[in-house]
Amino acid sequence: MLHLLSLAIEESRINPDKVYIINADDSSSGIATKLGQLDELGVHMMVPGQKDFNIAMLEKLLLEAVKAG
Repeated sequence: MLHLLSLAIEESRINPDKVYIINADDSSSGIATKLGQLDELGVHMMVPGQKDFNIAMLEKLLLEAVKAG
């Protein structure tokens, strides 16, 4: 998935600032690795338990994103 995302960003088909990846299944080392990769692309990563994010918030955040366009 990251490879295809990277290609789309490089080809300006996707604005990385509008991409949010929810990483709820990696170990701490996996999170750190992906965070580095996504940071280079300019993509946001959300991890349950970090920066007050929890999965229960997801529905509200998605609805807000849809309203904002």
